[in-house]
Formats: sequence, C-alpha cells, structure tokens
Amino acid sequence: MIDGKKITVWFISGWYPTRVHSTRGNFIEKHAEAASRYCNVAVLHVCTDPLLQSKQEIILKEDKGFPELIIYLSPTSKIPFISSVRQYLRFRKAYREGSRMLAEKTGSPDILHSNIIYPVTAFTRLLARTYNIPYLVSEHWTGYTPDDPAKPSAFALRLSKKYVRHASAVLPASSHLGRCMEQMGLKAHYITMTNVVDTLLFRPIAKGAHSGPYSLLHISTLDPLQKNFDGLLRAVALLKKRSLHFNLEIISDGDFSIYQNTIADLGLTDVIMFHGKCNTADVAAITAQCDVLLLFSRYENFPCVIPEALSAGIPVLSTRVGGIEEHLDENLGKLVESEDETAFANALEQMLNNLTYYNSEKLHSYAEQHFSYDAIGRNLQSIYQQYTKK
Repeated sequence: MIDGKKITVWFISGWYPTRVHSTRGNFIEKHAEAASRYCNVAVLHVCTDPLLQSKQEIILKEDKGFPELIIYLSPTSKIPFISSVRQYLRFRKAYREGSRMLAEKTGSPDILHSNIIYPVTAFTRLLARTYNIPYLVSEHWTGYTPDDPAKPSAFALRLSKKYVRHASAVLPASSHLGRCMEQMGLKAHYITMTNVVDTLLFRPIAKGAHSGPYSLLHISTLDPLQKNFDGLLRAVALLKKRSLHFNLEIISDGDFSIYQNTIADLGLTDVIMFHGKCNTADVAAITAQCDVLLLFSRYENFPCVIPEALSAGIPVLSTRVGGIEEHLDENLGKLVESEDETAFANALEQMLNNLTYYNSEKLHSYAEQHFSYDAIGRNLQSIYQQYTKK
C-alpha cells in the first residue's frame, strides 16, 4: 500500500444479511459501513441457500459504496462426516474464488477482518497466508458466556483457540464477553468493539409534558430462555395492579403466539401492542415515541437495542447481565438483578415517576460519542493502522 492512501480491509464474514437470512449479522454489516468511512472496505460472505437450483450463484453489490460479494451454494448431501468434509471444501473453494474477484476490484488487502470465530476464520487464515497479511476477529456469540446453555463443541473450541492465537487481535462486543472467552481458554489480545447505531436515524423527538399512559418498549427475539419475556410480563403486570397506566409496545420477529395465554392470565391483553418484525426506520420511529426500553434477559452480550434506545433519547431498564453495565449507568437508566421481578417493577415505577431526570439530548449525545458510525469507524481505522503499521 502506498503511504497516504486508505487501508484496504476485507470483511470475511460467517454471518451477514442475505436473501436467506435478511437480518443475520446486520451488526457486521454496520461495522463494515462504519469502517468504510475511513478505509477501503470489501465484504466476502459464503452461505448455503436451500432453494438454490444451481450449484453456485455469485452476487456482487456496491450500493453501499463498497463491494459486497455474496456467494450462495446449494446444500450438500446429509451423509454424516462426508457432508461436512464436502461442505468445508466447497466453502474453501468459494472463498478463494471470491477473494480473486475482490482483488480485481480493490487490489490486494492490507488486513482481513474475520467475523465470528468458528468456522469462517479457517478461511480467513488461509487468505491471510495467501496475501501475507494480518487478520483480526470479531465475536458476538453469547455461547462463550457461562449462562448460555449453547456452547461450542470440543472440536470447534480447539480450532477456535488456534484461530484467535494467530489473530493480531480479537474484538468482542463487550469486555465481559472477552473475559468469558479468555476463561474458556481462548488466549488473545482483546479490544472491545461495541455495536454501531445510526444516530442520524435514531434521534429524540419533542414530546412535551407527559400525559396519558406511559409507553414502554421491548425489542427482542422473545426467546423464552434468554430474553425471559414471561418474567418481563409478570413484572409489568405488577405495575398494572398498582394502577399505573401504560402501554407495552413489542417489536419482534419471534413467536408471539406462545405468550397469549400468559398475557390473558395477567390481564395485559388491552395494554400490549405487537408490531412484529419492523424495518430499521420503523424501529427508530417507534423507539423515539416511547418512554423506556425494557429488557429482562437472563444473559446477553451488549444488544444493539440498548444503544439504539439511548440514541433515540429514551432511558433503559435492564437486568445486570453480560456487558450491559459497561455502558448503562444511573444517568442512562437502571439495572436490576436477573429474575427479580419485584425489583424490576419497582425500578420501572421509579423511572416513570422521574422521566424528566433523563435528558433525551444527553442520551443521544452519549450514543453519538460511543456508538455512531463515525466513532466506531475511527476506532476500527485506528486498530487497522496499528496492525498494518500504516
């Protein structure tokens, strides 16, 4: 690379939004967008499309201002072991083919940014050797935390230890996640890199003096174990018994139907509005209109909905799990212990009775300083410069 020119970084991503999973890895997409403000960025992602009729289809997009190369592969046969080997070989071939295509557009990369350790970093290491350049790894998976029952297999963990050992740095979404990974034996140099928020889209709105029911907001997958939505419903039901008037807005692509009996039994049917899956613009609009974001999770990393809420100017009430307390202090919201429904209800009542304490512009300013495209983009550029010596 010629001095004075931007660093060229390729995102080699195990997760990324595609026609198969439109939201999976959208946080990686946002990191790529942030980095593209200060670096030459390209994205390479290979995935299986169960509806693909041909063996392979290559899609190249540049509508975000940088190349996004998505290679779709047809599924392999389901013969144990043999199918795994075949899939690995097909993915390796696809990543090599995709790298040659990207090189024609961007030139050789200066550094690779692998996203999600296993298994994609196997291919990232191969490409790093090909170009004789360093690579970094980002990680967001809660499976490395002690409370998540999902865990990497012994085989995956053994390979992941090797991948991070050879990486220049590992970028977890929270310091908590990094510590958990180290405790599992993944020894590396850790640099925390939080999720990105579009602070131009998620902005406060003028609300004036409060009147009418409070507007509460919950955004999640509604996963019964992780998100503990049953517990959240019981907690807010305690407030209804105290004659506190509110509406609970829910945004989710999860299965809302499984909670209908619980909602009816708790007498919450008339106060819940289920929006289903929403696009980002609609999420931003609904968030800004609400008063408080509620999370009652049993385990988390640092979910995107928290910085989005802060950027929209509303405080957050959450359980003290994962990396949430690394940012959420008394000026931005409240934390209670996981599973404590009474404490959650009490904290929520206190927040609603003192909403003027939370200045929406200060919440937004905090989000701009810590989670904006500009802030994250500069952080990523600084890290890339450190390991490319540029």
